Amino acid sequence: MNLNSWLRSQLRRVWLRSPMRTQALREARVARGAYKCAECGEIFKVKEIQVDHIIPAGSLIGDLGGFVERLFCPAEGLQVVC
Repeated sequence: MNLNSWLRSQLRRVWLRSPMRTQALREARVARGAYKCAECGEIFKVKEIQVDHIIPAGSLIGDLGGFVERLFCPAEGLQVVC
């Protein structure tokens, strides 16, 4: 297995439980299990949405520090989309 892909997957696994991601979900929540999409404005169930970076995290190759900084950006740099 490629070390870069393993490291990227581990960082993304940690990001799934990050406080920034949790805050973005909390801000998009309109009711229990219902979230508002930042792009279309419709309401969706939790399984139908994703937390996305406004500025893409990009690639880990060659820029570990930049990737980590973009991946763990503040909640203002995240959006909940359908």
